Amino acid sequence: MSYTIFSTNTSYPSQYPYQLIELTGNITLGWATSFDTFIAAAGYNEITTTQDGYVITLPDATLASEGVDVLFSNISAYNFIVNKSDGTLLYTVNSGVIVDLKLIDNTTSAGGWRIIPFLGGYNGITSFNIESSDNTITITNGAVTPPGATINLQLPTSISNLNNVATTGFPVIQNTSPLTWQTRRLVAGNNINIINPDGITDNPLINLNDNLSGLVSAQIGNVLINGLEITTNEPDGSVLLTSDGEGYVILNNVTVDTNGNMVVNGNLTVTETFNNPLTPKVWCTFTDIITGESNDITIEGSSNVSTITGSNGVYTINFTTPLSNVNNYGVVITLGTTGGPLPLVSHGFWTVREAGYVTISIVDASGELVSSVPNGATVVIMSV
Repeated sequence: MSYTIFSTNTSYPSQYPYQLIELTGNITLGWATSFDTFIAAAGYNEITTTQDGYVITLPDATLASEGVDVLFSNISAYNFIVNKSDGTLLYTVNSGVIVDLKLIDNTTSAGGWRIIPFLGGYNGITSFNIESSDNTITITNGAVTPPGATINLQLPTSISNLNNVATTGFPVIQNTSPLTWQTRRLVAGNNINIINPDGITDNPLINLNDNLSGLVSAQIGNVLINGLEITTNEPDGSVLLTSDGEGYVILNNVTVDTNGNMVVNGNLTVTETFNNPLTPKVWCTFTDIITGESNDITIEGSSNVSTITGSNGVYTINFTTPLSNVNNYGVVITLGTTGGPLPLVSHGFWTVREAGYVTISIVDASGELVSSVPNGATVVIMSV
């Protein structure tokens, strides 16, 4: 609304509510109470502009009352500048921005202005709700309506409990519903060494100590070490002890080189068969003495001999373990002296040679079978 009073100029109310200003250049605003040709500063000024940088200069602040509002809404795609009446910059209003300029000091022409942005120039939110779709966050008073409210957001107790853990280490769950937490660190045992047990500076590294103690048994691959025994759990498996080059395997002062040569610095006792082509496969010493009307055979010493049977110069020596090379073993027979008159000649020879036994005959100097062998006979069998 405007009025014409004693002049040809248009007179405005003290401040009218709204106007649209189309900027095509720089302009200077006046107050609606002034009787002059100008564009009056409305309470709400909607601005369009054709380019960036046009300037709107505010009126003389001394001609208005403190508390006056001049609100600008930039509805264009470009910015414009608002200067005080002395030409100093007050505010740059970007595209889409609404700003309220409130006069708070009118003692100078430039004045003192309070700059109050209005939500970036967009429609304000009148109410909103905050929700947790999976209920992992506890929300109190999540519905907000003007003029405002206090929203309380809380993490679930289980997560809060984790946040309250005060020690370092690996987190573990002690209880459920809600979860309670504690930290743990790796602790080494007697034969274990652990680097970075709490995992803070790097990943934990677990190693066996260089020297192990207190173990009763251990398994390495298929090799079992149990007390004083070393065995293997592999069917038909072997336990290999080897050296290298000029080295030896030493077992209680017995040395074995890489070629299998053995040096025994002590006595060697073999309770079973000693498999060597240079040692007898069978040997025995026995006597045959006539007692009454029967022959009494006594084995005085032997190896690999189970029994000796026979009489009257023909004897069968039975082997404990049969020989594998039936056709190639040799039989050596020696006889004790008869102590009688010359000639003291008796000799023996084999007659049957089998894998499990050998049959020998003993004759006197005339070639007749002896009736007994009271002074003993020794039989040695060699075989490869």
